Amino acid sequence: MLDLLRRKAKSPIIQAAIVIIILVFIFWLPKMGGDGGGPDTVATVNGQPVSGREFQRLYEQAIGQYREQLGGVIPAGLLESLGVRQQVLNQLIQETLLRQGALQAGLLVSDEEVQAMIHGMETFRQDGIFNLDRYKQTLALSRLSPQEFENSIRVDLQRSKILRHLAAFAQVSDDEVREWFGRDHDQIKLNYLTFKADDFRSQVTIEEEALNKFFQERADNYRSEPRVRLEYLIFSQGAHSSPEVSEAKQQAFSQASEAYEKIITLGGLEQGAQALNLPLQKSEFFSRDKSPADLASYPALLNTAFRLRQGELSSIVEIRDGYGVIFVKERQEPKVPELAAVRQRVEEDFRAEQAGELARQAAAGLLATIKGGEELAAAARKVGKSPAESAWFSRQTVAQAGLPAPVAQAALQLTAAAPLAETVSSVGAEHYIVRLADRRPAPEEEFKRQAEAIGAQLLQAKQLALVDAWVTLLQAQGKVEVSPDF
Repeated sequence: MLDLLRRKAKSPIIQAAIVIIILVFIFWLPKMGGDGGGPDTVATVNGQPVSGREFQRLYEQAIGQYREQLGGVIPAGLLESLGVRQQVLNQLIQETLLRQGALQAGLLVSDEEVQAMIHGMETFRQDGIFNLDRYKQTLALSRLSPQEFENSIRVDLQRSKILRHLAAFAQVSDDEVREWFGRDHDQIKLNYLTFKADDFRSQVTIEEEALNKFFQERADNYRSEPRVRLEYLIFSQGAHSSPEVSEAKQQAFSQASEAYEKIITLGGLEQGAQALNLPLQKSEFFSRDKSPADLASYPALLNTAFRLRQGELSSIVEIRDGYGVIFVKERQEPKVPELAAVRQRVEEDFRAEQAGELARQAAAGLLATIKGGEELAAAARKVGKSPAESAWFSRQTVAQAGLPAPVAQAALQLTAAAPLAETVSSVGAEHYIVRLADRRPAPEEEFKRQAEAIGAQLLQAKQLALVDAWVTLLQAQGKVEVSPDF
């Protein structure tokens, strides 16, 4: 990467990018030298302190990334639930272990190597020659000391040496490349049987005791929605004569503000409306999903209405074409009804669940028969079924199978030696017995076209796995102590 930057470094964009990369190294990687012990230490790794200053830099960088991904606002409690502080500390500890391991392995970086790297950066050169004054000025503008910057370059060079060192131990065979390619591109065809809940509904009998138990266990599913009865005022910008949309909206807001002040002064929405001769609108009780037609087009008002308690007045709410103010006259909280009130729904749900279970049991029973040695087709005939056949598909073309994706994906694990799925595959109210009918390899031409790229990906994955394994070993052999104040 740095070689590429040096080759392209005459570009002003690349020169700016180099400075950004420098900052990333400083923010994301701890310094080679410690700050010593004391209150600025969040942990020690084999006696070497992990700087609290570096932890804070990295933590703030992580927060910035989350904020950017979430559109500028991080939900309360998110960072704590994700354990971001611990993740940052773990990264710093692992970086320290890597550097210590590199030193033990003799993977040292000399001052001359650091100097050569810096001297080769175009952003510090003038007329093709490294310029010390320009170097110091650039760092000063970035609020970096030469020592901090040079330490970051040393870390980068050392990490590159570690990766090159471990890369020598990573090997990828031709068989591994072919197996990986085949996993994604070999095609299979399936024979399968489907057991649907609808086919068993007529077999379900409803007993009062079982129905009552079903209802009690799932009572929350039948809990009513909250209902409200409202009084409200709408201030539409369409009611104002200004041809300019922005001016009409401002007039609507001014009217809403005047009304709101009167409402507060007189102690009620109705009183304020009467004082200003405004058309007060009232609703009967309604739930969120069965709102009146004139309110349904104002989701902001509805959302506000169901957040308020009984007797509460909203603030001025911006709506699609103006503003609104609402008062919750009455509110009915959600409650679990008596079984009799929702009996039809409960019976339908009970019948659907029992039918699904009967379908699953029938599929499981037939699968046991097939496992016992009977052929799929013969076993199916005994229950009045015949196997269906899927289309040819691979891991990359699961949608072409003609089966639900989870069923088809699970079937990709089947082999000629073990062609029958061990368990029934269930998706909703449908249950499947699946058997591998045939398998064919992907075209050899396609393998030759992708083999080199797959080999490179596998090699990179093995190299990263070696780094992880080395860090795990270093951590197991080392002594890591986290500050009690962390």
